Amino acid sequence: WSWSYQSAGRSPEPWLGPQLEEYVPELAEKGIKNIVSIPVGFVSDHVEILFDIDIEAQKAAAENGVRLERPPALNTDPVFMQQLADLIQQRAAEEGWV
Repeated sequence: WSWSYQSAGRSPEPWLGPQLEEYVPELAEKGIKNIVSIPVGFVSDHVEILFDIDIEAQKAAAENGVRLERPPALNTDPVFMQQLADLIQQRAAEEGWV
């Protein structure tokens, strides 16, 4: 396994690297044909995942003959959603909001 990053910020400071779409060709050169990208910093789908991984990184993978997969985000998991709802209801009751 290895780390890569996505969604470089627009700042004068250097961003973390390597960027996933730039790392894919490097992995392909090493003979790696299958990549699983898990955006560990996010629990739900949003533009940084849907564009940066599902479009940009997929394009880099296709251009380099690599299969790139991304597991579904937790926002599609009914157990996760129920636990989140339970936590919200518990906190709302503790704060006297409901």
